[in-house]
Amino acid sequence: MRLPPFKQTVSPPRGTTKICHPLHRAPLLQTKSIPAGPSPLQRAESVATGFSRWLEACFNFPAGFSRLLASGFSHQNFALLFLFSILFLSSPRAEQPTFAGSIGPVAAILDELTTPRTRVECILPAGASPHTYAARPSDVRKIARGTLFWVAPQLDGWAARLPAARKIELLPLIPKEYLLGWEGLHDAHDHDAHDAHDHASDIDPHFWTDPLAVKALLPALAARLSEIDPAGASLYQSNARAMARRLDDLDRELAKLLAPVRGRPVVLFHPSFRYLMRRYGLPLAGVIEPAPGKEPGPRTIMELVNKVHAAKARALFTEPQLPRRVAQAVAEAAGVPLYELNPLGNSADIESLIRSNAIVLRKALQ
Repeated sequence: MRLPPFKQTVSPPRGTTKICHPLHRAPLLQTKSIPAGPSPLQRAESVATGFSRWLEACFNFPAGFSRLLASGFSHQNFALLFLFSILFLSSPRAEQPTFAGSIGPVAAILDELTTPRTRVECILPAGASPHTYAARPSDVRKIARGTLFWVAPQLDGWAARLPAARKIELLPLIPKEYLLGWEGLHDAHDHDAHDAHDHASDIDPHFWTDPLAVKALLPALAARLSEIDPAGASLYQSNARAMARRLDDLDRELAKLLAPVRGRPVVLFHPSFRYLMRRYGLPLAGVIEPAPGKEPGPRTIMELVNKVHAAKARALFTEPQLPRRVAQAVAEAAGVPLYELNPLGNSADIESLIRSNAIVLRKALQ
């Protein structure tokens, strides 16, 4: 049988593949499909979709334009989007409120009340002590147009000097029956060092270590937030009620957790946990630091060692914001282990902060 002649190609063009006739060895040319790139219309649609998403993310642009564009792009749609964006960005809009807490626990309480309406800033950097902190220019930028919540002059008085649009002190919002004075601490805590730790008000400011003291703050705090931002009032009130229920649950949990060590003496580096200790029956036997930022001398250290022995304390507690070496020296001389409590914490919520410190106390005292 005679086969028809085939034209042979020495170098086939790009996009072709050599195949052979089943009855002949000469190669045939077969076109292979090459994926086509995006058309000009598809590229324009992609640009417009990205533009709309950028508007949504950066300027709180009404959501849904991306889906609208994806459902069917036209030059008319893009022109309308561009025109509407100009009108939207030039029109007056209600800004989201800006809130900041002077320290981590305040920011955590605010965050639980305001989520998801706004994001809360924390002024005090991680690891810093509120007693000795000096505000920086970056702190001013965080809160210049917002509301700053702080505790009291005897803790974070530097926050009161920041040029925020509004400043709200929290300690006066808490009912007096939940607050603690400094009675009985004159021997353990140097009240002459008012420059370092102003106790003029005679109130211990570390209220947030007691879940019920935090709960007592919520009604007044939610009311102040609602006055500042009426549009978010229903959210703030709802979040406050939910948070109060969580704090009640936490109080019952901690009462059970700390019941086995109730009545056992505690020696602290700094008196930051008196509210927690009062709530669950843990007496304070001594305080290492005579004043914030002032380390005790050798004579004071020996007095503290004797105090630990006299109290028959099972452990000593320091804080990450304060120098550890002094507490370590006292613990070694007294022959007791050293544990760390964190009054400022790194927790996203105040309940976790309180719980984590209670767990450390239980472990150290049992």
